[in-house]
Amino acid sequence: MTRWRHRSNDAHGIINGFKIAYEIAGRGPPLVLHPGMFQVGSHWTKAGYTSTLTTSHTVIAIDPLGLGCSDGPEHPTAYALSRRAEYVTAVLDDVGVKKAAFRGYSLGALTGYAVAVHAPKRLTRLVAGAFDPITGARRIPHRMAWSRSQAAT
Repeated sequence: MTRWRHRSNDAHGIINGFKIAYEIAGRGPPLVLHPGMFQVGSHWTKAGYTSTLTTSHTVIAIDPLGLGCSDGPEHPTAYALSRRAEYVTAVLDDVGVKKAAFRGYSLGALTGYAVAVHAPKRLTRLVAGAFDPITGARRIPHRMAWSRSQAAT
């Protein structure tokens, strides 16, 4: 069983006034695990990933904004891709990590791409699952436009 040094209720970074919760365990090079939509960081443990990964890495499992123990702002601009990248780097700053590997699933993969674009020097590598950067990326501007139009109302 994975022994977490911090639990989501007391470990968090603050960015733009919002709490981003995370759990951290293991020893070794840092590895951020970001779950998919409607999932939280502990899903990585439930799926069996962390028991293996914590033997060789310091695993940082994030609760995405709006889910788990992280804050859930109502304004859609808080969820913009550039902001998602900021939330990840805020957690890295809180943990004292300059660079980390990143593994994201679905929404987590999209967030990983955002970190690669907005803060590339913070990543040592990116593993993205269940998100197609080619066809999925075509739909992103439409979603971002929707968020901007909703933010104006």
